[in-house]
Amino acid sequence: MRGAPREPSVVGVHISLDLAMATSSLNSSSSISDITGYCVCAEAWAGSNGQSGDTPELIVENSIGTSVNGSRVWDTDLSNGLDSAWVGVIFSAAAGGGDSADQWSVAQGTPSPLVFSKVTYGSIQQVRIRAAVQAPAKAMWQFITVAFYKGGVQTESLTPRRCPQVDTTLVSPPIAAEQILTVTPSNNDNDSVTIAGQVRLVNLATTPPNSDDMFCDVFVDAANCAAG
Repeated sequence: MRGAPREPSVVGVHISLDLAMATSSLNSSSSISDITGYCVCAEAWAGSNGQSGDTPELIVENSIGTSVNGSRVWDTDLSNGLDSAWVGVIFSAAAGGGDSADQWSVAQGTPSPLVFSKVTYGSIQQVRIRAAVQAPAKAMWQFITVAFYKGGVQTESLTPRRCPQVDTTLVSPPIAAEQILTVTPSNNDNDSVTIAGQVRLVNLATTPPNSDDMFCDVFVDAANCAAG
């Protein structure tokens, strides 16, 4: 008598789920855009190079200007200009926003992460990542990865071939230039997003740059956004 049929073996079988793929576009401009429509923004800019009591280098804010600030020394020796070298950054916008939901982690920043709670939101609509300068300088991103999530599970991601990078070190003033990478998810119900990469700020002048001479920032657009 034959025995009951056995269940098929799954030993050694790898089962994977294909993630959806977000899309992106990279646009350049010879002016600095007045970006609107965002829910929360994270920024790294020259600031005062970490001098206590002066302009901060790290900022997270909502669309009405409520913000939290942090500091970082980009370069300990400005005698040959400012060069931050490549600095690892991660911006996380957790589901729903609110208490401690938005975090801007910058290597050797103080504090890190910089925690923001003054905004709530629904589904993530898009992410805009910018590099910009307003002087003979460089502002650059590299190794960007944008990952979208729903209910704590990653649904899609994007690692762009080209990242925002602006170099006007050989251009005579007046100067303004930017590149903006826009990343749009294919799903319309993602509730959180993480943007990771590296940024670099460079100014060859031997005097301290203005606080906004070069900067890299991230804007998250979301449905049902409410600034607190």
